[in-house]
Amino acid sequence: MDPKELAANFIKARKIISDLFDVSWLESGTENQLQKIWKRTDWVNSEADWIACTELLIFGDCLEKCKQINEDRTKYFVEKIKSSKDRNELKGAIFEIIVAGGYYNEGHSVLEFPTNPNNPVYDLKLIQNEFNIYISIKNYGLFSRVEEFLVVTL
Repeated sequence: MDPKELAANFIKARKIISDLFDVSWLESGTENQLQKIWKRTDWVNSEADWIACTELLIFGDCLEKCKQINEDRTKYFVEKIKSSKDRNELKGAIFEIIVAGGYYNEGHSVLEFPTNPNNPVYDLKLIQNEFNIYISIKNYGLFSRVEEFLVVTL
């Protein structure tokens, strides 16, 4: 991807995020993870952090895909991200958006969110080649055998 295309994609991602979250909210605090990342992408003052820019690029792309899947569910995630005081709830909503966006592949599969956003059974339904695949999205941080994994991989 050439630099102009990358810049255009980044600007598009920021627009998607700012439209859904409201710029005044994004710039109003530093308590929320999304607000922290947003502030690290200040192009005007040439203080852009490339990792934060990449995170926003991915998040904005996944948000756009989620809107195509189900706009109401996307708004539900946005409100949860903006209002949640529980760190795990916040991380969970962001993680679900990224996973759904990652699975979304226009023309090859169909994604559906459950009707009830608090569905304890599954978080996402992938329909591919006439098969229904129910996905439960969990983020538990480091897995219990991480030390063993690190020893083997190092």
